[in-house]
Amino acid sequence: MVGAALPLLLTLSAAALAQDDEAAIETVTGGLSVPRAALPSGLPGSQAPDTVNHAARLDALAGPLNVDPALLHESWRGVELLYLRRYKDGKAHFDAMTTRWPLSGVGPAGNALLYQGMMMENFDFKWESQYNTHSSQAVQTLQAALKSPGAEPWERFLLGMMMGVESIHKMRKTDYFPALSRGLEAMEHLSVAQRLAPSFADAHLGDGLYLYWRSVVTLSHKALPSFGDARPEGIQKMQTVEREGVFLRAPAPP
Repeated sequence: MVGAALPLLLTLSAAALAQDDEAAIETVTGGLSVPRAALPSGLPGSQAPDTVNHAARLDALAGPLNVDPALLHESWRGVELLYLRRYKDGKAHFDAMTTRWPLSGVGPAGNALLYQGMMMENFDFKWESQYNTHSSQAVQTLQAALKSPGAEPWERFLLGMMMGVESIHKMRKTDYFPALSRGLEAMEHLSVAQRLAPSFADAHLGDGLYLYWRSVVTLSHKALPSFGDARPEGIQKMQTVEREGVFLRAPAPP
């Protein structure tokens, strides 16, 4: 699959932006057949990210997200370690974040993404127990954090990502109805994050992925309800994140 070295969410969005349904769906669902020719011509292709001052962009987001800038910087560093496939370093990094910010949910969320990414990269479920443990811990921590006023846009974003990753996990196991349910939960959280922090472009990735992969899966499985073909809309949302996002943009070329 194109971009298998990237973190899970970027791997899936890269496949979508390349309009490579068949290669991607084989990884995600085990080889379903997807209808062709549903995408209109003229959609812009995936663009290589420009060089940006990530430090300044992270600092600028701290206010709208109501989050400690240091937490954002360390979160970004963890994502970069996943991009580089430095999984051992990534695990140590997210464990340290769990110790430093135990109520933020970032540490277990990062570890859940790490284990799910390794499983997808190797086409297996070898780390499912570890993934489930960290995913559950992240969701519980974030749900508790939402009960107190504070960083709701950031917490909603992380919850949306957790629900989105779980949706993908269910899809990989061919549990399609639970996968769609988790996808809807993800969109609900991300919609709140977008409303509370409109400048946080990364929150749009979940929408794009859900619209794209919901179409891919439901169009390929007659037993599932039809939602039409929303792949073009999903691609456009992912391209917005690719251009404007901070955490979930494609890595800059070396």
